Amino acid sequence: MVVKRIGASAWAALAIAAAVQITGCEGESETHGGGHKGGGSGGTSAGDTSGGKSGTSGFGGDLGGLPGGGASGKGGSPTGGTGGDAGTAATGGDAGQAGEPGQGGGPGGVGGDAGGGPDDPTVRGRVVDFWLAPLANVPVTIGTTTVTTNAQGTFTVPAVAPEYDADLVVSWPGGQRGVYGWRFEGLTRRDPTLQVYKGRENRSRRILIDAQGETLNASRILTVAVASPNGLSIFEDIGSQLNSDAGWEGPVSVQAHLHALLWEFDTNDLPTVYRSYDTLAVTLDENATMDPMLLPNLADETITSGSVSGSVTTSNTTDRANYAMVRFSDGAVIQVVNDYPGGNSYSYVLPALPSSTLTVAASYGYSSTGAYGVAHREVSAPGQTGVAITIPDAMAQVAPVTGITNVGPTNQFSWSGSAGPCVFHAEDVSFYQGVYVVTSRRTITLPTFGSFALRAGGVHNWRVERHGARTSVDALATPEGYLDSFSRTEDHGEGPSGGDGTYTISTGRNFTMAN
Repeated sequence: MVVKRIGASAWAALAIAAAVQITGCEGESETHGGGHKGGGSGGTSAGDTSGGKSGTSGFGGDLGGLPGGGASGKGGSPTGGTGGDAGTAATGGDAGQAGEPGQGGGPGGVGGDAGGGPDDPTVRGRVVDFWLAPLANVPVTIGTTTVTTNAQGTFTVPAVAPEYDADLVVSWPGGQRGVYGWRFEGLTRRDPTLQVYKGRENRSRRILIDAQGETLNASRILTVAVASPNGLSIFEDIGSQLNSDAGWEGPVSVQAHLHALLWEFDTNDLPTVYRSYDTLAVTLDENATMDPMLLPNLADETITSGSVSGSVTTSNTTDRANYAMVRFSDGAVIQVVNDYPGGNSYSYVLPALPSSTLTVAASYGYSSTGAYGVAHREVSAPGQTGVAITIPDAMAQVAPVTGITNVGPTNQFSWSGSAGPCVFHAEDVSFYQGVYVVTSRRTITLPTFGSFALRAGGVHNWRVERHGARTSVDALATPEGYLDSFSRTEDHGEGPSGGDGTYTISTGRNFTMAN
């Protein structure tokens, strides 16, 4: 969530718009179920275990077993030993043997279970959201078997084919309640982490900020970010005081940090010198009886800064923009450069702040009007030169043409572009619901998910995303997730995944489902 300073004359209109937005299901949806700006034409923005686990020792015993199987644990105390754990390697393992009696007459240990065979067909996976938080109670279907994730977001499905698809139905309650079907096609790994954009209820808490000791004028800007492991709120150009809501997803109460940065800018709105910085811890509790008051100290101080420079390469010059931001280790982001139109060479003065790195990025387009692409590079500290940024082309839609009606299960959706896995997204333009298909194919039909399918007679908007340059859906199903940090915003990265990356989204085309 990004909040910018708004003149007094606009507050009434803003309040009405906000009231409409949070009334519930009806109305235009944001991309990814309320995640960010976007939309398109007529719509809204919507390891394998390589070695076996050795048998573990009995109480007081030595480590038992061999790589690849659960051999016995040796008893080493008067109480005896326990057997080895099950072998979990692809090469399998025999059952652990009972531990030998320890000196002093202790009984033998208990034998371990048998290890998995070389073709263990069990899939043990996990479902997480954009923030890598586990999602509980999500139905997961592989083949003809449906299971439900536990509190840790994990699930187990036995007897799975070597290659398989995984279907999920993710929903959440609240004023912006939503439901989305996700399909991950062509998986082979036995330990997939299936990341989706959203699956937890929106939360918020009003916060009161009163900056202390700050000096503000027409050439200075103060920006505040409030971050937790469950969300990020950014308040740009706020003045000395702020009374606004900070948002997150999931639990009723979270521990967060406020980061406040004050800097000066030139006639091109580019930073020249950084004047002060402060950070504070804060508890955000949706049910608290009092709003937290935060008093960051922003008296002028000395902040080290330096230039970061480089080049931008892109084949698309539409609405080019460059960005630079500070990313903190707790997930907070403060954007200090929004350079539009952005040049293909750049040099920006950036700060060195505690527990942070720097990100420089370049983009073309706007997802609200057409194709959009962004590439970003992480910089450890100011002073780096030659930071090259290459923005990839977005996927190009092939069929069907926009405006097609009476769409059903046999209609094919196709697109073209560079090789690698994509995310097909069809979003209902009136409700927070839709489908995603993570696939390496370039032609698909609309999936159904048990009792959930796209709304009959409803107008939808479809687009195709690309997150990075991975080569398979298996490569997207890793514990660190695959959703790019810019995929919920257009001008700053957020979330737990930093580092270098790219994200593109095609233009949008509308279609109407059959009744």
